Amino acid sequence: MTNDEFELLKYAAIADEVNIIRWNDMLATYETLQGLWNPLRNNGNAMFLAAKLRLSIMYRSPGVVHVSADRGDKVSAAFAIELLGEDSHEATRRAIVRVAAKIGKAKQ
Repeated sequence: MTNDEFELLKYAAIADEVNIIRWNDMLATYETLQGLWNPLRNNGNAMFLAAKLRLSIMYRSPGVVHVSADRGDKVSAAFAIELLGEDSHEATRRAIVRVAAKIGKAKQ
């Protein structure tokens, strides 16, 4: 995990209201009161995060995913665009976490 990824996860956790206990190096995930959590690596965590934050996910050509939040507050313009590349799931998870991190950062 890079420092940027840790920072994205930190702020996404704030948006998701996840209670982080600690980082587990062996599993490359956070241990939380709710279970293991790393939406950058886990499709289920990413989709729950997107649903909780009511994010819109759209696939646009050529090979782009666009994730946005319309929450009617100061982060209503939060969005992220990622190129799909070889792993469309990874790109989608990253875009979700980037938007969630913007929401979490705005909550501070």
